[in-house]
Amino acid sequence: MDGLVSNTALIAGVAAADSAHAVTVSGIAGLLAGAFSMALGEFTSVTTANEQIESEVHVERRSLQTRPEAERAELVRMLIDIGLTEQTAQAATDEIHRDENRAVNVHLVREIGINPDEKPSARVAAFASFVMFALGALLPLLPYLLGYGSLVAGLVCGGTGLLIAGGLTARFTRKPVWWVASRQLIFGAVAVAATYLLGLLIAKVL
Repeated sequence: MDGLVSNTALIAGVAAADSAHAVTVSGIAGLLAGAFSMALGEFTSVTTANEQIESEVHVERRSLQTRPEAERAELVRMLIDIGLTEQTAQAATDEIHRDENRAVNVHLVREIGINPDEKPSARVAAFASFVMFALGALLPLLPYLLGYGSLVAGLVCGGTGLLIAGGLTARFTRKPVWWVASRQLIFGAVAVAATYLLGLLIAKVL
């Protein structure tokens, strides 16, 4: 969605003020810049989140080592809170605390809702972001790359991509396909129209 909207708007803005060649160059530059930006941003974001999880693991491990009885009592209370009897909670806590790594994981899951064993891959996230942004940004650029140099054709490709992408997201939200697809198209159209009008204004001023 990011690639579709940003590059369709970029192409519209440049087309309002310059030639098809400039649109093609700008579109390719926008595709590459956006894809690399998304990939690096996603890599940094996921890496930071994973480092935060590792920090929480370190804190929890130190707590288990320096005050094991307090941590044990804390887990007993949490298990009682979810419906276990005190006897069962104490037995479960004894079993869990026999393995430090398991105890760390259970405490983190119960206390802050994260599982250290389920950290996402920063590299996979970065690669996926790069590819998906590039695919979206490529759609409105296709007519120019094929030699047509038509803004209308580029807008049609971008709009079609927005409708398809919006329709696909409806599968996960259980909302009507027509509504989600139309909403994405409208949002994209607003961004494209605003950029096009600004491109016209800048062309007249400069």
